[in-house]
Amino acid sequence: MTLLASIQNIFNSRCSLLKKTFALYCLLDVLLVTESTAQNIMTVGSGASMAIQNGTSLNIQGGIQLNDGSHLTNSGEVSISADFTDQSISAYNYGSGKFVFTGSSTQNIFSPNQFERIDVNTSILNLSSNIKSNTWYLVAGKVTTNGYAAIATSGAASAVTPDPSNTNFANSWFNGNLQRYITPSSVNNYQFPVGDATKVNLLEMDNLSVLPLTGVSYVTASFGVKAVWCIHQLTMAECGTSILMQHQLVANMISNYFLMDSMVYPIMRLEF
Repeated sequence: MTLLASIQNIFNSRCSLLKKTFALYCLLDVLLVTESTAQNIMTVGSGASMAIQNGTSLNIQGGIQLNDGSHLTNSGEVSISADFTDQSISAYNYGSGKFVFTGSSTQNIFSPNQFERIDVNTSILNLSSNIKSNTWYLVAGKVTTNGYAAIATSGAASAVTPDPSNTNFANSWFNGNLQRYITPSSVNNYQFPVGDATKVNLLEMDNLSVLPLTGVSYVTASFGVKAVWCIHQLTMAECGTSILMQHQLVANMISNYFLMDSMVYPIMRLEF
């Protein structure tokens, strides 16, 4: 049975039970469920609300589309095997629950809203916008940012965390831009598992509590090709030129490198 048929059948026969179990509003003229020929899509129409209660899991064998004017509150767990598209114009917070991306092929994600937790357990999670989440939990699959940024809005060290099966982020990492909010006065270490399409190159910021950074609220990291660092204590000198730049890491195109913006590091460790 298709996603559309199964949900409509539940709505028609067990609407009150569904509302108690999943806290979905049981009005077919409010919650619009459609499907496409390429993949099953659950569409929440304008003016509709959908809520997943604490302790509840909703497994969608397909994707989600939230039209502008709809609202999704997730206090439990939502698993998605296809694309996630939110066309909201006015941004809001999805709630305290987590979203688990579990597709066997590339999944696309587009949203202006704030996630609490995103679990990546897919082939490729393809960003079609900047995506903000307090926590990114990486199990398997690359997060490809395409010029956008995966943003960890929590300043906790655990805001980017590997699953125990994802040792040293070898199975899941960010292919593109990872932006992390930081609280260096209280957090000593941050990891940036960024790489390319084939492997991760883990960057770590260490000993931040010894020499806390000031005036910096976030760091953006990405991995590039063919450059080398020329690093001095407080002034970063561009390789091969006499240009000096204060409080900025500057790279020349020679060997593999990390791009970090607006940072000076007490200790920086690169793993290739």
